[in-house]
Amino acid sequence: MPSKQKIIQLIEWAKSRGYSANEILDLVENVHGSQARHTAEIILGAQKKVERHNSESTNPEVKKTEVQSNQYLNNAEKKPTSKTNKIAIAVSSIIFLTIIVSCGIMMCSPEKPKTIKEELTPELALVIAREKVRDQLLTPSSAEFSNETVYRFTDNERRFRVIGNVDSQNVFGAMLRKTFVIDLEYVGPTSKKISDSKYYSGNWKVHALSIE
Repeated sequence: MPSKQKIIQLIEWAKSRGYSANEILDLVENVHGSQARHTAEIILGAQKKVERHNSESTNPEVKKTEVQSNQYLNNAEKKPTSKTNKIAIAVSSIIFLTIIVSCGIMMCSPEKPKTIKEELTPELALVIAREKVRDQLLTPSSAEFSNETVYRFTDNERRFRVIGNVDSQNVFGAMLRKTFVIDLEYVGPTSKKISDSKYYSGNWKVHALSIE
């Protein structure tokens, strides 16, 4: 690879004959190779920066105009017109009032109470049914439930029938599978306290329970 000085000399020679930047790079590559082309790109880039800097330094009017333009833009950003201020204040007031009204409506609107059907869900009945079945097992802690189905009585929204399988340990520690069927009904309070009392197993009456 030729020295940097030789590449610079070739670049200056090409410039003196009006070669463009791409033509100079092609010339350097043809004469000295691809590595020299990369070096020439760096040299041309550096020369371009120097030329730009010299041009700005020798033309103070352009620089002064740019500074004045920037100052004007900064002042315009810092000092919005009175019309803009009025619009901004109006929009802010509307948003604030909207928030206040919305919050007032939410606070004043009473929460709609849930119906018995919404309170006493099949999922809840399943939880209570499992608890009732565990109470009848020899080792309740070993119980594993599967294939469970919950039915709600059509004539009584508080009453459910749950059918499923339960695996539990016998006296010898072996796991045995049995099928259970349980009919249970919620007999606790139905007032506002239902949300708390429905989880209490004592408020559920077992009408029938078989584990076979």
